[in-house]
Amino acid sequence: MSTTRSAGDRRRPAIVPDVDTLVARHVSPGMHLHLAMTLGRPNALVYALARQFAGRGEFTISTSAVHSAAHALTMSDAVRHMITCFLGDTYPSPRPNPLYRDLARGVPFTSELWSLLSFTQRLMAGAMGLPYAVTASLSGSDLADGKQDALFRLPDPGGSDQEVSLIRPLRPDLTLLHGVCADSRGNIALVPPVGEGAWAAYAAKGGVLASVERIVPDHVIDEQPERIVIPGQRVIALCEAPLGAHPQSLRGGGIAGVAGYHDDYTFLTELAERLSTEDGAKAWYHEWVEETGSHEGYLRRLGAERRRQLVLPSRPVARDGAAATGGPAAPDGPAAPDGAAATDGAAATDGAAATDGAAATDGAAAAPAAARTDAEARPARPTAEPAARLPVSQQERLIVLGARAIADRVTEDGYDTLLAGIGASHLAAWLSAGMLRRRGVEVAVCAELGFYGMDPEPGDVFLFSQLHGNRSQLLAGIPEILGGMVAANDGCLGVLAAGEVDAAGNVNTSKLSDGRWLTGSGGANDIASTADCVVVSTASPRKFVERVAFVTSPGRRVREVVSHFGRFRRDGPGAPFRLATWLPLEGGGPTPARRAADRVNEAAPARPVPATPAEAVAALTAWPVLTDGWLPERGISDEEIAWLRSLDPEGFYR
Repeated sequence: MSTTRSAGDRRRPAIVPDVDTLVARHVSPGMHLHLAMTLGRPNALVYALARQFAGRGEFTISTSAVHSAAHALTMSDAVRHMITCFLGDTYPSPRPNPLYRDLARGVPFTSELWSLLSFTQRLMAGAMGLPYAVTASLSGSDLADGKQDALFRLPDPGGSDQEVSLIRPLRPDLTLLHGVCADSRGNIALVPPVGEGAWAAYAAKGGVLASVERIVPDHVIDEQPERIVIPGQRVIALCEAPLGAHPQSLRGGGIAGVAGYHDDYTFLTELAERLSTEDGAKAWYHEWVEETGSHEGYLRRLGAERRRQLVLPSRPVARDGAAATGGPAAPDGPAAPDGAAATDGAAATDGAAATDGAAATDGAAAAPAAARTDAEARPARPTAEPAARLPVSQQERLIVLGARAIADRVTEDGYDTLLAGIGASHLAAWLSAGMLRRRGVEVAVCAELGFYGMDPEPGDVFLFSQLHGNRSQLLAGIPEILGGMVAANDGCLGVLAAGEVDAAGNVNTSKLSDGRWLTGSGGANDIASTADCVVVSTASPRKFVERVAFVTSPGRRVREVVSHFGRFRRDGPGAPFRLATWLPLEGGGPTPARRAADRVNEAAPARPVPATPAEAVAALTAWPVLTDGWLPERGISDEEIAWLRSLDPEGFYR
C-alpha cells in the first residue's frame, strides 16, 4: 500500500473515524513503523496495530523503549525486527520483563540496540536529509558491536588523535504519533517535555499517522502557532482518540480544553504483575486488546470514573513552600542533616535479572493515587506498616550512601547538574539535590526525556510523572538534556544503575552471561560516554563481578562505585578502585528479594554477616581491591530515612 500522496492531496490529511480504521487503511505488512516517543506515546495506535496485524505484520519497529502498552505489539506476533534502546518495565520500578528473556537468541524478534541519544541522533540525521550523524556515544561499549552497516569509526579529519563515530540516519516508512490536538490541515499540537520531539515526523519517508485527543477548528490552532510541533505537511491521516496515550500520560496544557492526564499507576502495576507469567500475559492481552475490539471498547472497559481520576490538575501542584530549584522540599518532621543525600542505583538481587529498585516490595503495594487536585495528586502512604517503624533495608542504605557520594562530588568538584536514570538512581539525585540545597548549594536535577531543574512532587516516585513537570524549571527534549546538559556540559555528574559492575567501572544493564535479557541502555551509555559518573548498586558476587558479561556503559569516567556497605573510589581514569568508606552491615534490613528467598527456603542456614571491610569485599564482590585506609561512614540517620521515605512512601525502592 502506498504511503505517499499526490501534490494535490497534500493540502489536507485524511480524517478517519478511529485508530483501527487509520492503521487498516494506511499500514501494510512488512513496513518499518516508528512509534514516536513525545513523552505521551501512541498507545491506542499500538493496540490497533496488534488487533489488525496479529500474526502477520512482519513489521520492523523502531521506538526508544518497549514497555507498558508496547508489550501488546510484542504479544501480537506482528513484529519481525525491533530497533530500540530499552525493553522491560518502568513502573512500579524498572525491571526485566519475561517477554524478552531470550532476546539475545532472537526471541520474540530480532533486535538492534542503541543508546537513547544515538538513537535520537539517527532520527535527526534522517529528518535533515544527512548521510550520517556524529555521536560521542557507543565507543568502548558492546552496543557498538554488530553495527557494521550503521556505525563507522574514522580518524578525526581535523587531525586530533581521537576517532569520530558516524551513524547512519534512521528513516522509517511511517511515524505513528499521539498529540494533544490537531486541525483539519493536520497541524498537531504537543506540550513539552517532548522526548524525541518532531524529528521522527520529519524522518519518516511517507509521513505521519496521528491520533489526537481532539480535532479542533483551524482558527484554534491559528491562535497559538507556538504550540504546533508537527506541521500538517507531514501528516497523511489522523483521527481522534481520547486518552490515546493511556496507560501513560499526556500533558495537555489546556490547549483546546485538553487538560491532559496522569500515568495510570494502577493499570501499569497490574500490567507488570500479570505479564510476569505466560498465562497472565495471555489473559491480559485477551482482555485489553482482543476483547475490547476497538479504542471505544477500551475506554468503556476503563470506565468513566477511572478516566476522571486520571485528569491532571489544572494548575501546578503546590510546592510546599519550596522554590523550583531542582531538589525536593524537606519532609515534615525533623530536618535532614547537612551532607545527607541519596543515590541512583538500580540493583539486581542475587541471580535476578534486574537493577536496583527493580524488585517488587513484599505483597502488592498500592499504586499512587491519580493526579487530580492538589490534595488528591499526592499518593497515599502504605497502611500495612508505618514507614517510620520499618527497618532500614539494604536498598535504603545504598541510596543514602550514594546520596552522600553525590553530595561530596558536587561540593568538592563543583558539578552543577545531575543526570540520573530511572530507579533508585533518580531517588538519589532528588534526595541529594534537596539536601545540598539546605546547605546553600544549588544543583539542577535532569531527566533524559526533557526535564530540567526538577522539584519532584512528594510521594510520586515515578521519574517521568507529569506532576514533576509542573515543578520543573524547563521542559524540553532528549537532545537538549542528553546533548546540551550532559554531553556538552563539563559540570554534569551522571548517576548510574548497574545490573553488573566490574573492577574497571564498566556497567552492564543489557544481558547476563547466561543470555538472559535485563533492560538495555536507555540513556545510560550516553551519560557514561560523556560525563563523570557515580555508579550505585547493592553488592553481591553476581553484581560486583570481575568482568561484566556485556559492556552497556563504559567505565572510563566512573569516579565512584557505591555499595550498601561502603564507597569505592579511584584516583583517576584507569586507576584501580579502593574501598574508601565502610558502614558496618549489622542492623541493615534485607532486600525484598532476600526476604522472598528466605520465605522459599526457611530451613536454609543464615548467611554470616561480614564483620570487617575485608570480609565484606571478599564475600560480596569479586573485585581485587585494596581495603586499607578506609574511613568510617556515619550511621544512617532517622532524618535521612525520613526524607527518603517521604519521596517513596509506597516503598517501591525499599
